[in-house]
Amino acid sequence: MGQSEKLSALLLDGPPGVGKTFLGKHLAKLLKAELIHFQVFPGCDRSDMIWDSTYAKSGGAEEGVLLQAISKSQDHPVVLLLDELDKSDVRVDSFLLNFLNEGFLFVPQLGVRQATSQNLLIVITKNDQRDASAPLLRRCRVVYMNWPTVEIETRILRQTTPALTDEACAKLLEIPNRLRINPEIIKAPSTNEMMRVAPDLLELIQRQANPLLVGEYFINAIAQNISDRRFIEKSPLYIGMAIIEALGVSAASHQPPSASLLEAEVNYFINE
Repeated sequence: MGQSEKLSALLLDGPPGVGKTFLGKHLAKLLKAELIHFQVFPGCDRSDMIWDSTYAKSGGAEEGVLLQAISKSQDHPVVLLLDELDKSDVRVDSFLLNFLNEGFLFVPQLGVRQATSQNLLIVITKNDQRDASAPLLRRCRVVYMNWPTVEIETRILRQTTPALTDEACAKLLEIPNRLRINPEIIKAPSTNEMMRVAPDLLELIQRQANPLLVGEYFINAIAQNISDRRFIEKSPLYIGMAIIEALGVSAASHQPPSASLLEAEVNYFINE
């Protein structure tokens, strides 16, 4: 950001769930920049990025994410996160070319709007629904993000659930990692999902849940698409027994959330 007159643009590619969106949001924090997050959706076109039709007024619509990013970049650092660009038609790639190259946008109703390149970073994420166009790739720094190694994911899991041991994490990640490399899997288990399931398993073991329940819970959590479960070779009972054995020591020292925190989480989901 701010190293040249052209906009800085970063394209993060890789499977769904590896942390591309999280990295884009975290970059905004590192740069002490305002985050403008736009979730691309099927059928999205240029007008959806220029105007925000969800807040329509009698005289037109509110400025969309591109106009907001240009306007706010005049005063302070901004990170514009265009999330899952491959959900849109390839024509959106062509529309973005001049904006990425020169930092300007021509809108018939407004004329030319010019961003301040020193204050604007564009982060684009994509999964595997389609390839980005070659001209778009030439205007971005491209980073391919793959699944984390067992060592890195263990560090992440232990930060969020300190009671886990390295050995427990390695055992917990065996089946998810096999699913992730299977090309026929529809939805591979993400690190974020593993961060949620790990403390749940520890609490189930603390409550002396039977192995079948533990195994079924784990399978449902990591293979949320029913057709993906056929690739899990072991029975729920066998998996539950293995998890209880691997996580037993960790469960003994695990501190579950307080009742007040659990109540707050339940109320949050009810209200949402």
